Amino acid sequence: MSICTNCGHENAKHRSRCQLCGQPLDETIPWEPQKTLNLGDRKDDVPIYPAPQPGGMVFGETVRVRLYALEEDHLIDLDPQHRDNMTLGRLDPVSGSYPDVDLSVLDGGRRGVSRQHAQLVFHHDTLSIMDLSSTNGTYINNKHLKPYQAYLLTDGDEICLGGLRLLVAFEASSS
Repeated sequence: MSICTNCGHENAKHRSRCQLCGQPLDETIPWEPQKTLNLGDRKDDVPIYPAPQPGGMVFGETVRVRLYALEEDHLIDLDPQHRDNMTLGRLDPVSGSYPDVDLSVLDGGRRGVSRQHAQLVFHHDTLSIMDLSSTNGTYINNKHLKPYQAYLLTDGDEICLGGLRLLVAFEASSS
């Protein structure tokens, strides 16, 4: 058992994040639960649209979806025009794991990202995320997600895959 230093919850030994509060159990992974990225301080001046509501925003030529890695200087552009869903995880040719978005470049293995961790689902005008029964869980704004249930994502949400923190942003396309 691993005891969480934040909330005292007893966690299974194989977990890298506390199942109750989401804090990393590996003390080498930084964690700041109340830290919020100020989108006004971003490097580019691309306007951010309000969160989509059913029927309220269509992912088309004028909108792109980006994931910003909060501990790294890295962003991931997603293309909802040509895909209904995308798997987030770690590349592992030995086991045959080829996710659509490879998070190995963000030290995903050390941060507790599973090979097939979560799935982003683009449906009509919304974006959802679904945990694929990952070992270390998926979180939206520090709320633990139940496996195989889709949760709506909105602009500015923070998703956590194991110990990897990503900010979701809907932005005007420059093309």
